[in-house]
Amino acid sequence: MTGAGARARTDLVLVRHGHPQSDVDRIVPGCRGCRGLSDLGRWQATALAPRLRALLGGPPDAAYASDLPRARETAALALAWAGMAVTERADLREIEPGAADGLDRAEAARIARIGDPDVPTFDGGESVNAFDRRVRRALDGVVSAHAGQTVVLVTHGGFIAAACFALMGQPTSSAPKPFRLDAAHASITQWTRAADGSGPWRLERYNDGARSPRA
Repeated sequence: MTGAGARARTDLVLVRHGHPQSDVDRIVPGCRGCRGLSDLGRWQATALAPRLRALLGGPPDAAYASDLPRARETAALALAWAGMAVTERADLREIEPGAADGLDRAEAARIARIGDPDVPTFDGGESVNAFDRRVRRALDGVVSAHAGQTVVLVTHGGFIAAACFALMGQPTSSAPKPFRLDAAHASITQWTRAADGSGPWRLERYNDGARSPRA
């Protein structure tokens, strides 16, 4: 236990997976295309472990990971020290790519439909607004189940960006924004709020991608 309950606050720690093999191969990584972590990604996830341990002060009260291989592998390496089960959840995935899953990224770009957030970018995939709703449902469920506790979610860059908009009380895609939220591989984003849900969420750290030495 991290003592989150004693601090009377909820800690939500969002971790992006390490560098994926799909980036090396330049393919779209859905359920078919995700090939886990690259060599660099495995190093990043291993280096993340002592940083998470120092930040949390002990095992979190709960840990969840997207069920895609790159997130599962990151969770296994980054939380090995905690000695606890990590629950896999499909609702923590990146936006579903549908027909683009496993395609070369140049080919996927040629068939993409861009512009309408209610229309899936690829046939059989997920629209931006549908993805946003899924992220918000997942967050609501996690926060409700773990009020006053520390919970770690090992997930994806798009999920973290949508989660940040949700916790700021902002829409994800309804209007152009003068900024982007792009969490780095193996980075930590942390939000806290009073355990009883009163008051706003507080952003403690965003895109904290410092690395431990490669020793």
